[in-house]
Amino acid sequence: VHQYQAKALPPQLRSVTLVWAVRSPQLFNLFEATFQDAADASATSAGAVSFDISLWVTAPNIAMGEGASEGASQVLTTQKYQTGRPDLQALFQPAAASGMKSLVFHCGPPGLEKAARAAAIELGMDYHTETFEL
Repeated sequence: VHQYQAKALPPQLRSVTLVWAVRSPQLFNLFEATFQDAADASATSAGAVSFDISLWVTAPNIAMGEGASEGASQVLTTQKYQTGRPDLQALFQPAAASGMKSLVFHCGPPGLEKAARAAAIELGMDYHTETFEL
């Protein structure tokens, strides 16, 4: 998003999709300003570049929707998210089917890296990873 704002993106770039899976939706709060910047950039780019965000919470017993657990007295995040593990192949499929060159850039734990790599390879997409361990 910041590169878009600085007019530093490659001219052939058409879309960026962030797929982020976390255990706690509270982590999304750290990036609320960035999510808003992405929405603003998408709205003002006149279709040149779209920025999409797909947020997932993998912890059990977390309510889907606006981020509040049913009956909870505290809203965990204002971001909309889905629960469970994302189906990476289904999420990557539209980019692969577009006919444009696509890159899956992964950063996360080894289990997610394995799933992301397998989906990218299956769909014929380029793949790059930066893995961390906590």
